[in-house]
Amino acid sequence: MRSSTIRNILNDPVVLQRGLGVVLWAALILVLLTNAGA
Repeated sequence: MRSSTIRNILNDPVVLQRGLGVVLWAALILVLLTNAGA
């Protein structure tokens, strides 16, 4: 992946928000799974 592509992704607020949302959902699901398993 070229640095220009990374720069475009970082400059695009929609892509950033979508990425953050995916990360937050993944973290939330992991916490719920670990709490349910404990």
